[in-house]
Parts: sequence; C-alpha cells; structure tokens
Amino acid sequence: MFFAGNRLRLHSRRNQCDGNHRKHNFIKVNAENDDCSKTYRNRDKRMNISSMVSSGIENLKISRKLLLSYMLLIIITFFIYAFASHGLESISNNNVRQNKTSEISKLLDNLKFYNVNFRYTKSIEYAELQKKGLDTLIEQVRLLEVDKRDNVSSKINQQLNIASADYKKISDDFVGSIETGRVIELNMQKSAVFDVGEQLTNKSRSAGFDVGLGEFSSYINLKLKDLRFRIADLVASKNEESFVKIENILKDIIKESDNYNSASMNSSQELIAELKKNADVMIGNAHDFRKNLILQNELFEKLNQGSNETYAAMELLSKHQNMQTKNVIDNAKTIMLVASVSGSIIALCIAYFMTRHISKPLNETLNISSRIASGDLSASVISTRKDEFGELLVSIGMMNDRLKHIIDEVKVGVDNVSKASAEISLGNSDLSIRTDQQSSALVQTNNNIKQLSDAMKNNAQNAEYASIRTNAASANAENGGLIVKNVIIKMKTISENSSKISDITNVINGIAFQTNILALNAAVEAARAGEHGKGFAVVAGEVRTLAQRSAIAAKEIENLLSDAVLNIKDGVSLVTQSGETMEQIVSSVHQVNLIIEDIARVSEKQSKWLSDVHDAVSKMDITTKQNASLVKESAIASTSLAEQARQLNTLISVFS
Repeated sequence: MFFAGNRLRLHSRRNQCDGNHRKHNFIKVNAENDDCSKTYRNRDKRMNISSMVSSGIENLKISRKLLLSYMLLIIITFFIYAFASHGLESISNNNVRQNKTSEISKLLDNLKFYNVNFRYTKSIEYAELQKKGLDTLIEQVRLLEVDKRDNVSSKINQQLNIASADYKKISDDFVGSIETGRVIELNMQKSAVFDVGEQLTNKSRSAGFDVGLGEFSSYINLKLKDLRFRIADLVASKNEESFVKIENILKDIIKESDNYNSASMNSSQELIAELKKNADVMIGNAHDFRKNLILQNELFEKLNQGSNETYAAMELLSKHQNMQTKNVIDNAKTIMLVASVSGSIIALCIAYFMTRHISKPLNETLNISSRIASGDLSASVISTRKDEFGELLVSIGMMNDRLKHIIDEVKVGVDNVSKASAEISLGNSDLSIRTDQQSSALVQTNNNIKQLSDAMKNNAQNAEYASIRTNAASANAENGGLIVKNVIIKMKTISENSSKISDITNVINGIAFQTNILALNAAVEAARAGEHGKGFAVVAGEVRTLAQRSAIAAKEIENLLSDAVLNIKDGVSLVTQSGETMEQIVSSVHQVNLIIEDIARVSEKQSKWLSDVHDAVSKMDITTKQNASLVKESAIASTSLAEQARQLNTLISVFS
C-alpha cells in the first residue's frame, strides 16, 4: 500500500508538472522541468530508501526482529520512566522544600511564644531559647533551597532572608531593652534614697526631743513605703498611673526636704541634701524606665510586625510551592499521558509491522504445505528472503523435491519388496525344515555332554580323595623327619660328651705320669736316706705301682672311647643321611600332593566347563526351537509384507 500510494502521488505530481509545462512559457517550462526532475529524483530516492529498509528488515532473523522490537519498546518504556522519574523527583524536591517551610513556620510560632513569655517573665531561659531559635531560623532560611530557575521563588526567598535578618535585629534590640529595663528596675528597687530614709529614722530616734526631725523622718518613711509599693506596682503593671505617682512621691519628698531644710539649721542637712540628690536620681531612673518601656512597646510592635512579615513571606512561599507542586504534577501527568499515548501508538505500529512481516511469509508457507499435504508435489518454491521464513520456504521446496524423488524410489522399492517377499517365503520353508533337523542333533549332543560331565565329576571326586590320602602320608613323613632330626641332635650331643670323656682320660693319664715321676723321685730320696728311708721307699714303690696301673687303665679307657667315638660318628653320619632321605621323601610327597590337587582342580574346571557347554547346548536347543517358530512367523510376515507392499503402492499413487 505504501509503494502504491507513492506511485499514485508520483503519477499525480507528474501530471501536474505536465499541466504546468503546457500553461507557462518556455523559460517557466524549463524551470518547472527542473523542479519536476528534482521532485522525481527525491521521490525515487525516498522509494529506494524505503525499499532498502523493507528489504533489510525482511532479511533479518525473527529473533533479531523480535529483539529489535523489544528494544524499541524497552527504549520507549525507559523514556516514560525517565519522564515519570523526573516528575516524581521534582515533586519530592518540592515536598522537601515545603517540609522545610513548615518547619520554619513552626519555629516562628515558637519564637513568638518565647518573646511574649520573656517580655512578661523576663526569664533568662526564654531569652536563651529565643536566641537559639533566631539563630536556627536564620540558618534554616539561609539553607532553604529554591529553584534557581524560578524568579518568583528566588525573590520570595530573598524577602524571607531580609525579613528574618530584620526580625533577628529587632529581637536582639527587644532583648536588650528588656535587660536594660531590668537594670533600671534593680536601681530603683535598691536606690540609696531608702538607705538615707533609714538613716534619718535612726537619727531622729537618737536626737531625743527634736520633734521636727522626728515628724520629718516619719513623713519621709511613709512616702518611701508608698514609693516601694508604687515601684513594685510599676514593675508589675508598667502603667502610666504608677509612673506619675512615683514622680509625685519623689517630688513631695524633695519639696518637704526643702521646707524642712529652710526651717531648721541642724546637723541633718547633709542627710537631707543626700536624700534630695537620690530622689532626683530616682526621678531620672523613672523617666529612663518610662522611655525604656515605651521603647519596649515599640520594639514589641515591630517584633510582631517582623514576625507577621516573615509569616507573610513564608505563607507566600508556601503558596508558591504548592502552586509549583501542582504545576509539576500537571506537567508530569501531561508528559506521562503524551509519552504513554506515543508509546502505545509506536508499540501498535511495531506490532502491526512485525505481524505483517511474519504473517505474510507464514501464509505463503502454509499454502505450499497444504498443496504438499494434498498430494501435489509439482509446486516450485522460490524465495529471496534471508530470514527464517525464507529458509523455511527453501527447506519446504527442497523437501518437496526430495519427497517427490522418495516417492518415485518408494514405488520402485515396493515392487522389489513384493518380489523379494515371495522369495523370502520360499526360503523360510526350507530354513524351517533344516532348523528342525538341527534341533534334533542338539538334543543328542546335549545328552552326550551330560554323560561326559558326570564322568568328569567322578574323576574330580577320586582326585580329591587321593589328595586327602597324600596329605595324610605327607604329614606322617614330616613327623618321621622331625624324629630323625631329634635323633641326629642326640647323637651329636653323645659325640660331644665322648670327646669330653677322652679329655678327662688324658687328664688322668697325665696325673698318673706325674705320680710315677714323683714316686721315682721319692725312691731316689729314700735310697739316699738309707735305713731311715726304707719305709718311705716301700710306699713310693706302691705309689709307683698304682700310677702305672692307672696309666694302663686310662690307656685302655682311651682306646675304648676312641672306638666308641668312631662308632658314634658313623651313627651320626647314617642318621644324617636318613634325615636327608626323609626330607626328600616329604618333598616328593608334597609334589605328588600338588600334582593331585592340580588334577582335582583341572577336573573340577573341566566339569564346570562341560556344565557350561551343557547349558549352552540347552540354550542353543531352546534358541533353535525359537528360531524355528520365528521362521514360521517370518513366513507369515513375508506374506503380510507382500500384502502391505500392495497397500503401500496404492497409497503412494496419491502423489503425482
């Protein structure tokens, strides 16, 4: 529609340009031709740009299209949020300013309360509170934030700063006047005139019969008491009547002092002069108090006026801030409305644009799919799009071509399947017969293997029994070997003992030899002794005879022991050979036992293997029977396959 509208407008513009060409002169016609050429170029340029944009969007992937649309919606939402956030921030700032303005108004109320209480109570506490409150007021007014772009707020803020500064100055003057009044009050209440009156009273009492001084002092004391009362009344009420009465009392005191001073010439004149002087001072204090009171009233009025001006400025600022808040809210509503409407329109345009770019190729794809579903494979699919729908159309076109090729191949395959199924049916019949024969042969083989397995089990049992007997013989041979080893040990011990006996015999033989020598020596000594040595010679002869016999006996014993040792050595040698022979017998028995155990183990394994072969043959028998049944089922299936091939041929005949 967009391109059609452009073409219609372009055609209308061309007609208009042609009409202008016919209406104007040659120069104007040339100018119009230039304008028309520019118009054509601009139109063509816009159409080319629009066509490029549309083509570019069509070639985008669906994910990128959706991502682009979502990003646009997010940007729109972000702008709406930015406008709303700006409006809310402005409202929040105005609320903060209004809260500060409200706090300043409350502070003004407190200051007014402090001023009134300080005026009438003259309490230092209220003065300090007022001073702190004024400092806080000046600071808060100084820190009060206003929109610099708003001239009205700036002017009001400037007025508020001036009013608060003036208010602080007047308040300071007012506090100063109150403090001055307190000083004057103290001076009046503690005036020296009261001390002089007390001195006159004391002097009149000590004067004795000075009646004039007593009457004068009594009069002065009455006036001073009245003066104290009037001063207290003036301090409490601060009215003009009390001031006039105080002034009259002091004037009466001065007048009466003058009269008394002129009538008498005594020592009280100095006190009377001091009384008059202090009375004049008190009159001055009374006048100062009156002036200060008038100043306080004026300052209090100015203070109220300053407070009212500050209140007025605050009220004006508050009203202006309320108006600003209302304007900000109205502007925020307008901006939000415009942004929401604009965002909604843009979102609808994006949705329409995306729907158009998705539904159009989808309908084309659906039409082609419907033709393929109805059996028409003659459609030719061509697409210049590069997005998913373009790829889908190309894929459907390829599927159409391949499906057409597959249908042709299936038709050929169905004919081949029909022929092959008939051949399979014949082959299955022969296979069924051979399978039955194989099953019978497997049954016979299974029986033979079972008998062989039983024989192998008997061999294994016999080998196990022989192994048990061989183990017993091996144990007996080992016991005999241990006994022979013990005999060898004993024979070696006897041989060692025989050697020791031979050593002992040698010792005895040596002793006999030494004894014989000693006997010879004794005989020689007896011969030398003569008669006296005859008895000793007889004894020496006997000892020699015994030594010779001992030597002969030791020699015989040595000969016997030598023969015994030789026999023992021969016996030990024979016993050692017997032990070695027993060890060889034990080793041979062990080897025989190991061989028998290997035979038993191999027989057991062979029996197990034959059992496994028996199981395998049994399974082969079962499998062969199952194969026979499967062959029969295969024959039935081949018949069914031929029938299905005929049905499939009927079905694919739908596609053309």
